[in-house]
Amino acid sequence: PTSFPPTPASRLRHIERGSRFTENVVFLARDQLRVETNLVHGTDEQTRLMSRALLDGARLAVFDAAGLPRGVTLSCGQHIATRDPTAGHHGQGVGGPHGGQPPAPSNASVRGMIPVMRNSHVYFEISVSPPQHPRQGGGPHQQQQHRQAPSGVALGVGLSTLEMPLDALVGAWRGSAGLCSGGQVLHEGRWRAPPPSGGGDASADYAYGPDSTVGCLVYVDDGVPSDPPGPPGGTAATARVTFSVDGAVVPRLDGGGGVGGMGPTLSLPVPRPHELFPTVTLHGPPGCSVMCRFSGEDILAGSWDEVGAPPGASVYAVDGSVVLEAGRDGDGGGGDSPPGGGDRCGGVDGEVYLDADGGDGEAYPLESVDL
Repeated sequence: PTSFPPTPASRLRHIERGSRFTENVVFLARDQLRVETNLVHGTDEQTRLMSRALLDGARLAVFDAAGLPRGVTLSCGQHIATRDPTAGHHGQGVGGPHGGQPPAPSNASVRGMIPVMRNSHVYFEISVSPPQHPRQGGGPHQQQQHRQAPSGVALGVGLSTLEMPLDALVGAWRGSAGLCSGGQVLHEGRWRAPPPSGGGDASADYAYGPDSTVGCLVYVDDGVPSDPPGPPGGTAATARVTFSVDGAVVPRLDGGGGVGGMGPTLSLPVPRPHELFPTVTLHGPPGCSVMCRFSGEDILAGSWDEVGAPPGASVYAVDGSVVLEAGRDGDGGGGDSPPGGGDRCGGVDGEVYLDADGGDGEAYPLESVDL
């Protein structure tokens, strides 16, 4: 029939487009049910407050499609971000250097739709998938050793404010920090390496690549002035950030130590009018893909040691669900803690800040699917 694509390649694209839409609907429905379940059956006060804010603001804990850089696509209900293997890269547009579409930016960053809560330990994970090429699977020549940063695969996982443009590498901008796939930390434009623990280059111990999962724990303390202080004429809160790779916590960059000889990897000043968002930079190659784990049910880490949090502290996911319950021994895994923990949920007045705009375009925005 004339309504059906005539060639095998076009039919494949047509079928894949329908499959992606179905996947988006299923994932979005699941996320919506999680939020409603946390609101109705959750026993933690912060979890219920965040769930109510998500429902009222029509937001979910997924990647944000607003302002998505050229060459990046979102799938599976905006949980997976992929560097489009058919897009131009490193300054060359599709169709050659002198024609076709504009080139994709060298750095393409994707932010979470909602910011992290303040005055609470918030933890999220980003899992890296092997690069996929057009009409090709991941052959043996594409497979890399576990936790080894392969040449040509460059990623950054961290936090940023809305001030950072999406064509910048996370950590290169003021108010941002990121752990790059080579194991180095980019902290407000400064490259910093983890302190060595026995000689050699410690960065290699925290390099990551395909099949790795990068964790990020953040505590935005609204009551403690930042050190160093924020920008002139303004005030800033202190965000204590801890990175981990496959459960191995990146030590403090200043070589100090906290509880058990460990502490946050770094301190990040955050201007008080701004919020911190989970951020991933996809530098290359085309076809590299990451999946966000912003809900407690998706988190892989199951102990305070793997997360890098103080033992016994309540740890929440980005969506407000409980990752590790306060005062409970053993593994975590999405349970709810008793109410009255004393932490605030959200901004300076205890409100949840959800000021990110909704998405649109090929990523199937939340508003386009009736759940």
